[in-house]
Amino acid sequence: MLRILTILAAHAMAYGLLHAQNTFTICAAQEFCFCWDGSLPAPTYTFEACTPGETITVAFCSGQMQTGQVIRSYDGIDDSGAPISALTGQYPNMAGAQGTSATSTFTMELDFGDGAGLLDCMNDLQAPWRWMVYLTPSDTLALPTCIGTDPFCSTTHVPAVSPSISAWVTRSGDQLLLAPHALGSVIELHDASGRLAEVIPTHGRTAVLVPAVLKSGVYVLTMQVGGQRLVSRLVWEH
Repeated sequence: MLRILTILAAHAMAYGLLHAQNTFTICAAQEFCFCWDGSLPAPTYTFEACTPGETITVAFCSGQMQTGQVIRSYDGIDDSGAPISALTGQYPNMAGAQGTSATSTFTMELDFGDGAGLLDCMNDLQAPWRWMVYLTPSDTLALPTCIGTDPFCSTTHVPAVSPSISAWVTRSGDQLLLAPHALGSVIELHDASGRLAEVIPTHGRTAVLVPAVLKSGVYVLTMQVGGQRLVSRLVWEH
């Protein structure tokens, strides 16, 4: 069975198994969502397989590149590795573009030049880019299908969805219900601008109330459990 985690990867803000800037350890298929906020230089992502002998495949589900935007992919931890020509270039329609490393590490460099004339998507001017990162050959490689539904996931700094197989929190009315593995001491809520809106102590409980003062909107929920950061999305309406 293909195991899927959902990860948001926004410039200067990334959730997941992050052990260096924009470097991710891939232990199962993961979805990434990127929305350029206008900052330069554009980010570089390095994906490392946690299983010996596995290679990495990066496959885009959706997105549109503008003139002046280029992807360069390399086999290894940086751009000194052999180029991965299958995912190097400029793709007006990014759906289906993909490449596979020869080793256990894949580096993808985004080059937006000086940014002149480029639209960002932090103001909904461009849709975000979505891609899957697979371990190969253990994960089944079909036509890449991302599981997110939010068309501007990075605009609100929110993962597209939380799959049921890895959900750590659900909502029931004005309560947040925590799964047994969600053992953190607090839940942080960040608003659409990435600002910390509320901190909810759990006090060891499996159900906590959403503060009555919380304004309607879309929020990121995060919880730190040991070295793992759990992330989900809350659409809150009074």
